[in-house]
Amino acid sequence: MLSIVWTCLNTIPEKKQHPIYTRVFSDYKALEELFSTTSLVFAPGLFEVLNAVTPPSVSFYKTLPTANKGKWAVYLILLEKQGHRSKIYVGSGTDAKHGSPTRLVQYDTGVRRPMYVETALRDGFVITRKGLLCTAPIPSAALVPSMRALFLAIEATLAFGLWAMVSKKSYGFGGDLCTWDRQSLEYDGCCTHCSLAEGVRGDRDRLSAEQLEAQAAEIALRHKDYHKEWRAQTRASDPETYAANAVWHRTIWVEKNPEKVKEIDKRCKSNAVKQKRHYCEVCDHSFTKKAKLTKHLKGPKHAARAAEKKPFHCDVCDKTFTQRSGLNHHLRSPTHAAKVAEHPQAVIATSDLEKKPYHCDLCDRGFSRQSDLSKHFKGLEHTTRVAGKIPFHCTVCNFTAWMNNRFKEHLASVKHVALAAEIGTTDWESFGST
Repeated sequence: MLSIVWTCLNTIPEKKQHPIYTRVFSDYKALEELFSTTSLVFAPGLFEVLNAVTPPSVSFYKTLPTANKGKWAVYLILLEKQGHRSKIYVGSGTDAKHGSPTRLVQYDTGVRRPMYVETALRDGFVITRKGLLCTAPIPSAALVPSMRALFLAIEATLAFGLWAMVSKKSYGFGGDLCTWDRQSLEYDGCCTHCSLAEGVRGDRDRLSAEQLEAQAAEIALRHKDYHKEWRAQTRASDPETYAANAVWHRTIWVEKNPEKVKEIDKRCKSNAVKQKRHYCEVCDHSFTKKAKLTKHLKGPKHAARAAEKKPFHCDVCDKTFTQRSGLNHHLRSPTHAAKVAEHPQAVIATSDLEKKPYHCDLCDRGFSRQSDLSKHFKGLEHTTRVAGKIPFHCTVCNFTAWMNNRFKEHLASVKHVALAAEIGTTDWESFGST
């Protein structure tokens, strides 16, 4: 049994073990010394069962001894229900004063019963046996922490060896300890995790404050690394299950952290408004969600504002339109073409939007290629507009522009030069700022 426990300690990933086990079982000799320190007694036939070709039957568990007064024990709980597969749970009882009876009686009183044992009892199963897999006399106070570590190691070994785990699939570890086909077992397990992940009661009294802090940091890092690897493996091997588990965990987290959810939601809404992700050009209003913008566009306030405000302008014909589609239709009309022919110098970088299908609604600009639109999103015009700042401003005409070339065109225009002359200056550049 010593070699089987040592195999278990080396099979379970270090990231999945509490740091105390590395300290207590530093090598095989340390484990061997602990084994020899106490009088461990294993259930009759247990070693033969673990090495058998076929898995044990439920009848074997019914023969496990039950007398345990004044002893520590690794025990097995057998649950049965007429017409259903039996269930088993492997645990340990290491009360320093009264031994394992203190733990076993809690299965009758309903205190600290494991989750799947509790579920089985609610479903009509009955505990028919509290059998002892391994026992030892209660150790002296000085040996209590290290002996508890030993019993938890034995518990993990037998839980995996007899496969008392809930899932029939491997947990990524421990599967090699069970030598049988897990689908061939005539019982189900109720254990949810490896006992080596648990700390040891009484160990804290033997560590300094600095050691406890270091131990806590190491545990957190191990758990983080382990779960990161597990998520990557699960996502690659079974993406549908991973997605379902992610939704379930998120739902649980949301239920347990309503204040944090509100804080995150508030921050996301604030960012959406600042970045104008959902923006109505007609009403000059930004919304927190796309659904709210859609609702607004169908509402009476937007309709009334759109009727009195025409934000889409043709500089050549000096006409305004409520919708962009109206402006597009006008740009293709004979009236606009005739006006362009009469005043070609008045045409301002306006191209047929049919030739520029990629459009930025915020800046009202079209592009012929997706790559040009992506470049525009990173440019000065778009980023400053998102930030709500207009970089070019003419103090003479109170004219604003987002692009430097457009601003210079205005400064050279007849309107600007005439107004500048009217106020008594010809140094038009002094009235333009960037």
